[in-house]
Order: sequence, then structure tokens, then C-alpha cells
Amino acid sequence: CGPGTSGTLADESGNEQDIITYASWSWTFWFGETIVMTLFLANSFENATTALTTGFSILSLFITLWLRGKFWRYATLLGFEGIIALLVVMAFPVMEMILEEIVQDKMRRVGEKIRAHDARTKERLRKRKNATSSKS
Repeated sequence: CGPGTSGTLADESGNEQDIITYASWSWTFWFGETIVMTLFLANSFENATTALTTGFSILSLFITLWLRGKFWRYATLLGFEGIIALLVVMAFPVMEMILEEIVQDKMRRVGEKIRAHDARTKERLRKRKNATSSKS
């Protein structure tokens, strides 16, 4: 088999044997796969700019060069994405709880400052009222 070929098909018709060589990967497949991946990535974003689409094209180009239409490489990529998704599903609730505690603590501090400011304002108004009533 030559470069880019993965096997042969034998067609026996009578005494003659024709050998058909087929390519497992070609440049047209690579180009088509790059376009499909680019469009899929661009569709995932609401406001895809030209720079973002160009970046997606370059990323897709390299990914398809690595994949080359091989099943186990696709399976590896999907497995990697699955592991990332699992980590996200496990990590986000924990991060949400931590962020909620931080926000509650900040709100408690802000509430204390507001109550302290309110008390100072009321005290100042009370003193002003007493000062004006004693002058009269």
C-alpha cells in the first residue's frame, strides 16, 4: 500500500483479478471535516466575529489533521470531552456554594455598615433637633 492508503479490495471476475486501492483519508475529506467543525463551533456562539471564525477554522484545521477520520481518535476526543463535562458537573455546584457563602458574607458586612450609618444619621438628627429646641 502506498501513502494514504489503508488496504485493498480484490474483485475476482473470471480468471482476471482487479485490485482496487482505496484511501482511508484524503484532502477533500480533511477540507470537508474542517468546514463542518468550523461551522459547528461558530454556531455555538451567538456573536461569532470574523476573528473568532478564523480562530475556529485554524483550530478545526489542526484537529482534523490529527483525527484523519480514524474512529479511535474520535473516541479519544469524545472521551476527553466527557471527562471535562463530568468535572464541570461536579465542580460547578461546589463553586456555586462557595460563591453563595462569599456573597452572603459580603451582604452581611454591607448590611452592618448601612445600619451603622443609619444609627449615626439618626444620632446626628437627634442632636440637631435638641440643639434647635434648646435655643428656642
